[in-house]
Amino acid sequence: MSVWLIARREMQQWQGFIHNKMGQALDQKRLSAIFVGKAALELQVAGFISAAAVSYVPFISWLGLFPTVESVGLQLLFILIPIMGLLV
Repeated sequence: MSVWLIARREMQQWQGFIHNKMGQALDQKRLSAIFVGKAALELQVAGFISAAAVSYVPFISWLGLFPTVESVGLQLLFILIPIMGLLV
């Protein structure tokens, strides 16, 4: 009985550890995508990169989502690269 309880407790600790690490990784990816979108907007405002407007993308500033090809493209790139890394 005690061996079962120890094994169960250890499994719960590992599940919590993995969940925390996955949550942190997802938060970092999400924040990097937001940061890239806002950085692209700042570079567009400063005139360093062009701004090609897209009508079908909403303007959601707290997500860093701005209706330009450059910002959406960079955000998709930052989201797809880690996913492609997992598939390879």
